[in-house]
Amino acid sequence: MSEPGLRQRRRCRATGTTVALYDAAAPGADFTPADGGRWVTVCEDHSFLVQHPTLALARDHAAAPDGWCDECRDAVAL
Repeated sequence: MSEPGLRQRRRCRATGTTVALYDAAAPGADFTPADGGRWVTVCEDHSFLVQHPTLALARDHAAAPDGWCDECRDAVAL
């Protein structure tokens, strides 16, 4: 069974963490677009998320979780 709204899931080379990208407007998605944007990047290892108004911005963030996930940032700084 697929996850509602899931667009991609990848492991980040820099941090080794798994980042998923969701469409909050998809039927059954666990996110609300009004909370901060239609597109959601989630660091699945640390349960941290950021919402974005555009898909392009969400994809950019998905490639670099150390820029928005505090725990990924701390791990890379070590």
